[in-house]
Parts: sequence; structure tokens; C-alpha cells
Amino acid sequence: MTPSEFQSLRKDLNTFGALKLILGGQSMSPAIKDCEAVAFVPVEPRQLRKFDIVAFYDRNSLVCHYVNAIKSEHCVCKSLQFPGEDLVPFEMLLGRVSSHRLAWWRKLFLGLFR
Repeated sequence: MTPSEFQSLRKDLNTFGALKLILGGQSMSPAIKDCEAVAFVPVEPRQLRKFDIVAFYDRNSLVCHYVNAIKSEHCVCKSLQFPGEDLVPFEMLLGRVSSHRLAWWRKLFLGLFR
């Protein structure tokens, strides 16, 4: 995905209020499976909450991770499968995933051990 394709997708999401895409990857498995349809809604930074699943643009692809922390200029996102954090500037966010959520027990585990 090119930067202009991302901006076009972001514009469509804001225009229509929701989008559904099929995404590939394992980073949010088992919450989101590889090649599963995922629905998105627009989100403002002030609306973000810890453990929201968001989509963002990173290195020419669309990535879904959960929000671990919200800072003044970016959010800190993490994968369920891989170590490390992504510092995501708010302008790189596509939106919040509306079709999938983390289970309460997974949030408890992530809050205690990650």
C-alpha cells in the first residue's frame, strides 16, 4: 500500500463512516485471524482507550495492533504475537476495529504480564 492509497482509504472511512477489509497477517491472532474480514470506524485520538484494536499505516502496509498507551502525539501499540511496541503517530491511524475486541481475560493477562 502506498501513502496515497492509505490517505484515500482514510478519506473513504471518514466519508462513509465504516469500512470492511480483508487483512492478512498473524500479529493479532487469535483475536483476528489471517485473511479475516475486519470492520473499521473512524476514531479521534481523544476517543482511544487502552486495549482498543486499531489499524495504522506502517512501512507500506496496514497493520492492526492493540493500544497499550496513549500519549500526547502518538499511541503505543502492540501485537498479540510478537514482542516490541509501535509508536504510532495519530496521523498514521486509519481507525478503530469495530468487528473484533479483546476478551476480558486477555486484557487482564496483557495488563498483568506485558
